[in-house]
Amino acid sequence: MITAKRIDATSGPLVRQILLYSLPLILSTVLQNLFNAVDTAVLGNMADSTAVASVGATGSVVGLIVNAFIGFPAGTRIVLARFIGEKSPEKIRAAVDTSVILAIVVGLIVAVLGWIFSPILLQLLNCPADCFDGAVLYLRIYFTAAPAILLYNFCSGIISTAGNTQSPLYYMIAGGILNVVGNILLCLILPNKVAAVAISTVASQILGAVLCLRRLRRGEGDIRLKLRAMRWNGSAFRKIFSMGLPLSIANVMYPLGSLQIQSSLNGFGSAAIAGCHASAIWETFAHAFVSSIGAAGGVFIGQNLGAQKHDRVKKAIFHTLWINTSLGAAVGGLLLLTAPFGLRIFLAGDQAALEFGMIRSCCLLTAFGIAGVNNALGAYLQNFGYSSLSSVNAVVWVLGFRFVWMTWIYPLNPTFFMLMICFAVSWALTMVTNVIMGSIVYVRYRKGKYRRL
Repeated sequence: MITAKRIDATSGPLVRQILLYSLPLILSTVLQNLFNAVDTAVLGNMADSTAVASVGATGSVVGLIVNAFIGFPAGTRIVLARFIGEKSPEKIRAAVDTSVILAIVVGLIVAVLGWIFSPILLQLLNCPADCFDGAVLYLRIYFTAAPAILLYNFCSGIISTAGNTQSPLYYMIAGGILNVVGNILLCLILPNKVAAVAISTVASQILGAVLCLRRLRRGEGDIRLKLRAMRWNGSAFRKIFSMGLPLSIANVMYPLGSLQIQSSLNGFGSAAIAGCHASAIWETFAHAFVSSIGAAGGVFIGQNLGAQKHDRVKKAIFHTLWINTSLGAAVGGLLLLTAPFGLRIFLAGDQAALEFGMIRSCCLLTAFGIAGVNNALGAYLQNFGYSSLSSVNAVVWVLGFRFVWMTWIYPLNPTFFMLMICFAVSWALTMVTNVIMGSIVYVRYRKGKYRRL
């Protein structure tokens, strides 16, 4: 396996191991969010709120196209965790080779789709005219990096699932530094600030992908990638596809469920878009904790399922749940208290945008304990082989419920608060369903019934 302080998920004290495994993931995600936030901070201080809105208006489109395929790296992590737990070298190598080939193919598809459909989707979202051209430019430059984005996600997922979460952190730092320096230098050189931050983002993504691929090639043991010996494996692909497709469908539901919200948000003007974008960046730091703990719990559950260590599986489920719920609530509360300061970093002196951002922060950050529950239970269900349940949840409570809310409830009181509170309510309803489904799967597991890969 990879040599850089690899953590063995099948032995040792669970709480300590989960936290040790999660810490580099949390730091990596926080740093990624910080580096991404530089785009907005630079624009907010070197351009104007229209430039900030140009980038902010792209969020739903990026989410829709990228999320349509980003579930497949998660499928790789689920399958690979089982194979590592089983200690099956042939299966591990097949999964690694197939994942790298899949990343390149899927990345090219995302790049083409993003280039073609970006203007159409922005028009459908009623993107304000003053930031439409900037949004199209940002998206088209951004999507040229799609192969690198997918390659990084697949390769870093392989590296971290094998127990090495430090190397992806180092690569994130390297890419982030390049992004920060590039943002500043290009904004000083180029007259179009939106293009400047987009180019810098692309460069940082490419660097991260190259470093991850290099690490896999220099890795040890079963996950070492031999480019000349790479082979497509149909069996590995079917397993990755069966786990990843439901997650991709679920991921697509979130931006789809937000499209109608985004369209109404655009009606409030550029200040609302900029404020929401700044708040969304602030929220990503809370997401960093709950998503990282959830991912860690999923690896521990998956590897111990493969190793048939049932007592550790049960403990991993329990510990992931209480850690994630507590952290979600605590970090969400802390970020809400510091939001007035944090949002000003991205919005400079735009008071109207700041007020919109604070309303969103109040609606969402207070509900991050719920988000912690959903991330923990979602990872648990997925690594038990029930990825399709995530799709069902997303279709019902994200796409379906938000459509009902925007069609019949929001028009009764079409305020910005009613627009934002929709997110928290759908999270709560998702949590109820996750608890029910998780309980059913757990009872089946205690009876020796669960999906084997």
